[in-house]
Amino acid sequence: MKSPHLYRKNAPAGLDRAVVERAIQLSQAQEAAGVAPVLTLNHLAVQADVSLGLLERVAARASDPYHLHEIRKRDRVSKRMIAAPTAELRQVQRWLLDNVFGRIPVSAHAFAYVAGRSAPQCARQHVGASWLLKLDVKDFFHEFDEAQVFALLRSVEYTPLVSLEISRIVTRHVSTPQTWLPKKYASVSHRRPVPDTDLMSVLFSPDGETPEYLAHPQGIRLGYLPQGSPSSGAISNLLSRHLDADLSALAVSREMTYTRYADDITLSSSEPFNRDRAEKILHEATAILDRNLLTPNRRKTKIVTPGRPLVVLGVRVDGDRSRLPRRVRDRIEFHLRGIERFGFAAHSRHAGFDDVLGFGNFLYGLIRYAYDVQPSVAESYFARADASFPAAAKDL
Repeated sequence: MKSPHLYRKNAPAGLDRAVVERAIQLSQAQEAAGVAPVLTLNHLAVQADVSLGLLERVAARASDPYHLHEIRKRDRVSKRMIAAPTAELRQVQRWLLDNVFGRIPVSAHAFAYVAGRSAPQCARQHVGASWLLKLDVKDFFHEFDEAQVFALLRSVEYTPLVSLEISRIVTRHVSTPQTWLPKKYASVSHRRPVPDTDLMSVLFSPDGETPEYLAHPQGIRLGYLPQGSPSSGAISNLLSRHLDADLSALAVSREMTYTRYADDITLSSSEPFNRDRAEKILHEATAILDRNLLTPNRRKTKIVTPGRPLVVLGVRVDGDRSRLPRRVRDRIEFHLRGIERFGFAAHSRHAGFDDVLGFGNFLYGLIRYAYDVQPSVAESYFARADASFPAAAKDL
């Protein structure tokens, strides 16, 4: 808020002075917490340039504006359920990411979904390690629910009503139980959606009652954090701050290094170690996940011992610098040799791409990743690609 005086001056005629002063108080408190002021659902609709009706329907759980699709994970057996929001919902979720969730401080140990941080940067924290302990969280996004998002929003001074509405806008509910969701989403709650409080009685509703569009006498299921929403990554980081603090404390007490890249957890050590000690620390880390209501994926929990390649997020970290694994170097070399021998167009078709520009985006993206990991090697990759890439596509 630029000036409370101008806000008072420009307030609609006849508006209760107490409402104006409460709006000023709330705006200042939210800005002090680092987030953009959101005073009502209509205020959010105006700022995000979306329709109020859409937000009311989503907050009421009367609409499900998501497209669902399954993708196979890298193990080619298990699947991941992606819930992608429709364009207008995505727009408001993106606004909330930029102006709310992206402004709340995140742990220094979290590297995914954070501006200025990357997978290679995360991996470099472990350079020089001789032991790795790896854990993966099962159903990482889906374990976080709207009640947790509500509590997060209350911590940055949003009112109970606005906190509830936003928590529903960034989560998705299902009308019937789904086997791919954690069990907590199977039951129906008949609790009032907004806690009794005096905070909303002045600004939002004369009698302090829940708005009609939020009433659910029949009960609803808790909303889950959907993988596919632009705001979900940042929210998952914020809801993992206690987890990060607990695992970081464990790492410090054992002279280890801890990082988390979304659901990918790594603890590393360069000190003298043995398997018994590693298994004990892994057991402690698993107990921390349990205390934070998260479940480890047992198939992806592993101990990597000295003498084996130590790889974090596709980056070799054993030694005194980060390095590209051989499989990544071989992949880039395969494509570079192909375009040098047969030309960009012919090789792009052989690699399964419909056009040269699409293949160019893919190849240069792969080389940029290699540069983040090992610049001295990737510089020659760029030179070879530039020598063969059609001039019209060099500025991709």
